[in-house]
Amino acid sequence: MSVRLPPNRLLLLDTNVLVHLLRAREAGQQLDAALGLRERRERPLLSTIVEAETRQFATRRKWGEDRQQRLRALLANLVPVSAGLPQVIDNWIEIATAQEDAGRKIGENDLWIATRVRAAGAILVTCDGDFLKLVPGLVAVCHIETTPFAVTLHGV
Repeated sequence: MSVRLPPNRLLLLDTNVLVHLLRAREAGQQLDAALGLRERRERPLLSTIVEAETRQFATRRKWGEDRQQRLRALLANLVPVSAGLPQVIDNWIEIATAQEDAGRKIGENDLWIATRVRAAGAILVTCDGDFLKLVPGLVAVCHIETTPFAVTLHGV
């Protein structure tokens, strides 16, 4: 299965996507192939929240040096997006208010990740169904179910 994401559109990879890619099991291989991540000209974006969550995941699971090295190499190939940028703050306010007004609660980390995606005009690539709670039209989301493998696009 192949997904047609707009060319030249930035992608921000969520924590669960990075973990799947690092594990290199079937889900990660399908994800990589379906999205054509290796063929894209643009390097994906990295939210500092995603970096922290991924590194904590690795620490909690006591990943060995080989896996830790692969994680560092993957993170080094992504483009960081800082939380302190004015457009990120403005988008946080807009998304948080819209979510509150619609009665759609999402986690704080997910809210910060979504704001970085919106500020960069990117597409969030995630396996996390919580992002489907976002008010439609605020953030472009490529949602991936790994079992069975299926991809849906929202606002793309």
